[in-house]
Amino acid sequence: MIYLIDDKKNRQKDFGWSEDKLAEYSSFLTPLYNLGDIARVGEALYSDESVILYHESFLDFTPDRSKAVDQRNKLVERASNNEITVAFFSGSQSSKSLSENAAYLPVSVLYQNLELFINHYNRESVDLKYLLFGQSPEIEEELEEKRAKANRDIEDKAAEIPGKNLFIRPKRRFIPDAIKGAKEESITSNDISDEKLSEKINEWLTETEFDNIFIPLCFGQTLSDFNGLRLACHIRCTSTSNQLKNIFIYGFVGIEYLLENEYFNILKTRNVQLIEHKKEAIQAAGNNCHVSLSSQDLSVELRKLNLPTPKNYYDSHSIANEWGIYQMARNGNINVNDLNNFDTSKFESIYFKWLIAKNELNIQLPNDQILKQKRYSENLPGLTLITKIDLDKIPK
Repeated sequence: MIYLIDDKKNRQKDFGWSEDKLAEYSSFLTPLYNLGDIARVGEALYSDESVILYHESFLDFTPDRSKAVDQRNKLVERASNNEITVAFFSGSQSSKSLSENAAYLPVSVLYQNLELFINHYNRESVDLKYLLFGQSPEIEEELEEKRAKANRDIEDKAAEIPGKNLFIRPKRRFIPDAIKGAKEESITSNDISDEKLSEKINEWLTETEFDNIFIPLCFGQTLSDFNGLRLACHIRCTSTSNQLKNIFIYGFVGIEYLLENEYFNILKTRNVQLIEHKKEAIQAAGNNCHVSLSSQDLSVELRKLNLPTPKNYYDSHSIANEWGIYQMARNGNINVNDLNNFDTSKFESIYFKWLIAKNELNIQLPNDQILKQKRYSENLPGLTLITKIDLDKIPK
């Protein structure tokens, strides 16, 4: 049996899994919405024949949160001991990974591929690749072969490009001596979350101003995530001295592999280009004349991205509330990092960075506006007591 542990029926419905559709697959799929449902299943949940699909924030905002965390830890432990097959999914998960009988993937990917996975479900042989990669379960092997061939065909002579160049490469299986005199940085499988990518951009692109930035199309644990597209989005949406520089994404596959990627539209923006995994292509790209991108153009270009609302929010109101907090802090000339009891790390997500950049909210307010707001706030009257309410007199 496949057990789907997700406490939000509305989320399932949004992804096309209504109660009626879930009922169609009741012979293979059992949805569980709370700890009571899990308790009724009992030890059958941990059977060798079971597959558990677990939303990582299951019951996070309920009194049962601590018990849900214990439940999740139990699943992680049993999966690590190869006792069960489990897939953890969430809206904050930005990439896919698979290690034998444990998988991690975005919520959108899980519900998109769930029907196909059920159709290929076999109690004696469970293949999580259908859940992660849909109709192309062997995509990783195919890409690995393409990368190996591309690296075998790499030329000896380094590319020569004038100016200052930054060449970012994977930790392993990279192009050696790609650009003569370029600054090189490596990126690992642990650097694929939005927060980690933001850290790397601030580390690499804050102090030194480059003319060209070269980034790999594929890095991280899963090649078919094409994380280079997301990294390019981060660079364009992060306020640094390199925000407007030329970005070249070098890869060993053509654009036809990227069409379904949610960050594909970054390739439609000015001065972001997909090039071949060759020193020859790197040199040609770096030596071509490019019309510079101005700060006035940036907002228009970023509107081409059209990123979807993150799926780790219950509804659009949460997004609107947090977006409103950011805007009020900015308009009040308050650093959002100075807000108490508010998790500012969410503003490192590519979605919020995109909202901020395309709406030009990372531009400093004019001094005269700051002074006007300060004078206005100083003249606001204090609280006035209008009346008192006696709660004991209100009918219950």
